[in-house]
Formats: sequence, C-alpha cells, structure tokens
Amino acid sequence: MRNSGANLVVEGIGDHGCEYMTGGRVVVLGDTGRNFGAGMSGGVAYVYDKDGAFRGGRCNMELVELEQVDEKTEAEWLKVRTIMMLLLMLLPALLLALLLALLLALLLVVLRLLLVLTSLLLKAIVTDHASLTGSGVAERLLSNWSQEINNFVKVMPTDYKRAMQAEADWRTENSEESGVTTSLAQLLVSPPKVFGSAMAMSSAASAAAPGLKDFMRATPHSQRGPTGTGTRPGGGRRR
Repeated sequence: MRNSGANLVVEGIGDHGCEYMTGGRVVVLGDTGRNFGAGMSGGVAYVYDKDGAFRGGRCNMELVELEQVDEKTEAEWLKVRTIMMLLLMLLPALLLALLLALLLALLLVVLRLLLVLTSLLLKAIVTDHASLTGSGVAERLLSNWSQEINNFVKVMPTDYKRAMQAEADWRTENSEESGVTTSLAQLLVSPPKVFGSAMAMSSAASAAAPGLKDFMRATPHSQRGPTGTGTRPGGGRRR
C-alpha cells in the first residue's frame, strides 16, 4: 500500500505495510508484519502495539522514528486540518465575493469617469459662451464650477437617449471593418473643435444659399428634375 494522502484505518496488516508512503494518515488497530514503513517519506502512521512486538523489530527504521502519541499535539494537528478544510470549502465563495467586489469597484470608476466627462463637456460649453459674449453669469458659474456643477440638471429625452445608445453600439460593432471611429473622449474633452466644425459648415451653407436661389430662379421647372415639377406631392397643381 503506497498511500499518498488518504486517511485509512485497518485492523491488521501484513509485511511491508505503508511501504513508500508519501502522505495521509494510517491507523493500524492490530498486528503488523515485518518491514513496516520501508521507504516511507511522508504522512503519519499509528500502530496499536500493546505487546511491544512492533517496536521489537517489525518496523524498518531506515527512514522513520517511533514516538509516543501526544494527545495535545494531535489535537493541534486536528485543529489545523479543520481550519484548512474550512478554507478549502470557503475558497470558491471567497473568490466569487472578491470578483464581485472588483466588478463593483470597476463600475463605480466607470460611473465616476462618465460624470467627469459630462462635467467637462458642460464646462467647455459654458466657457465658450463666456469667452464669446463676456457673460457675467457664465463667469460667476465658472469661478465656482466645482460647486455650481451640482446645481445643473440634465434633461435627456428617452427616445434620443435610446438612439444615441444604438448608434454607439453600431459604431462599436463596425469600427474594425470601416476603420472610421468617433472618439468619445475627444468629443467630450474637446467640444470647441466639434462646435467650430459645425459652425464652419453652417457658415458655408449660408454663403451658398444666395447662389442656389439664383440658380432656382433661372432654371425652368421642366429642367429641375422630379423635385422641380409643377405638381404637389398630393397630385394637385401649383397655383
């Protein structure tokens, strides 16, 4: 028998008992054969030796020693073993609790980051307003922004929020294929650039509007395509 970790109880054993044992506990309640414990390198064996025959020469003393059983020592070992078993039983629950704690901490960090980014966007808009108009109200708010930010309430239409989320999901799914992505961080941190681009496009459209009107006056209705016909969408004629 080459025990490596089990706890065994036998009422007697033949020759070469616990040979090459490496772990576990073996209790022998009766007689043993010769050469007990040969090559034994681990674990503990307890042999009931009332007549002293075992200590008289049946144990191979090459790698082991014989000691008197100390009940206090055995109780300490049992205590340690019980604690280890409890830890092993509770280990999965502890790991799960740790994982949940980490996920909660990550969620709090993400929420805090979103609040910071929202604050930066709002502050950038108010800052632009103050620099372009010289508004005293904006300057007063900016001078105590860390406190005044708490007095703002964000009004978000439900459908608009749902549409923004759908667009963000679509961009995430198609970012690798198209190679064109919009950086949320850049949008939130540098809103003046975005607003500047929008204002530039608006100015260009305004500048092109007079020329477009002249073109529409000079071009006959028959040459304007489907949108230039003289009929209304409902079928009626223009007056």
